[in-house]
Amino acid sequence: MKETREQMKRLMEKIQMPEEGIAQLLEARKELEEADHWDVIVQTAEQVMAADGELSVLTQALADTESREEALGVNRYLLDALMLWCCWEEVKVRYEKQGLPVEIYYKSLEDMKWKMLECYEIHGVYGNFVGHWYDGFFNLTRFGLGRLQFERITFGDEYEKDGLILHKDSPVINVHIPSCGPLDPEAFKASYAKAAEFYKEEFQDQPL
Repeated sequence: MKETREQMKRLMEKIQMPEEGIAQLLEARKELEEADHWDVIVQTAEQVMAADGELSVLTQALADTESREEALGVNRYLLDALMLWCCWEEVKVRYEKQGLPVEIYYKSLEDMKWKMLECYEIHGVYGNFVGHWYDGFFNLTRFGLGRLQFERITFGDEYEKDGLILHKDSPVINVHIPSCGPLDPEAFKASYAKAAEFYKEEFQDQPL
């Protein structure tokens, strides 16, 4: 998690974040570095990634970051975004260890852009105000596969229709629609096809 500003910039450019947003985030990072506060952000990100799926740790980290807004002199949503960006370096390492395609990593990373644009629309700053959402991406349970995002969860009820039976705690795939443009039917079909291929071994004896 020791990437330079230039390395972080290249990663942001890779997913085509708006130049204004990149500049705002990197300026905030520069201010933190010059005030000797950047290590606090990095250490918080390290704690989040070391928690290995414990959402309460991410939630507490976001609360801690918010409480530092006045002391650090940087907008809370920028602080959250920078902390989250620091985590994605370790996420890539996890992808590599599990042999997951790098293109899925970058498609998942694109979610940072969409949430940044939402933050700008609502709060007027290119930050992130839903940091808790990233636990699934960090723990490799949620993936961007084309237009849609998918994650394996357990079913919370009993369901039966046309011979299909789902029991409580049956594995199912949850689908998310990121705010990245129109809902094109062909893009949806292509995304579902990617998901069918991605999860085919895990659900080989079940409908997907």
